[in-house]
Amino acid sequence: MDELEQSLADLFDSLIVAWVDREFARKQWEEMQREEPPTPPPQHQQPVDDLRVVARYVQARDTYDGNLAFTEDQKERAETAYEALVGRTKEFIPEPISVIHTYRGPGNPDLRGKNHIIDILPDSISVRPQEQ
Repeated sequence: MDELEQSLADLFDSLIVAWVDREFARKQWEEMQREEPPTPPPQHQQPVDDLRVVARYVQARDTYDGNLAFTEDQKERAETAYEALVGRTKEFIPEPISVIHTYRGPGNPDLRGKNHIIDILPDSISVRPQEQ
């Protein structure tokens, strides 16, 4: 494999990993969006007189808010990383083309040896596993 081929292979490997990470982050975020936030303790016309109930609610709300913020941050980071690799790929290959690439990178053993189709379009790049 010559230097340019190796550069493209490394770039495509990175693009595939970034795509997988982005899809995982999106799914995690979507799951968090479906999750209902904790509800405050019921008052039924009277103040809550059990501090344990209030404390559990505050703790559950803090946990929920923290998980939501973490998931949103992970999604944003994954999107940014993927888009940066899309930009680098477009520098190499600005024309529309579809490529079948076999992942050989060191980063993800679950992907190793698996083919992915990389569709380079005028305004975007999509990645998907090649069905066997």
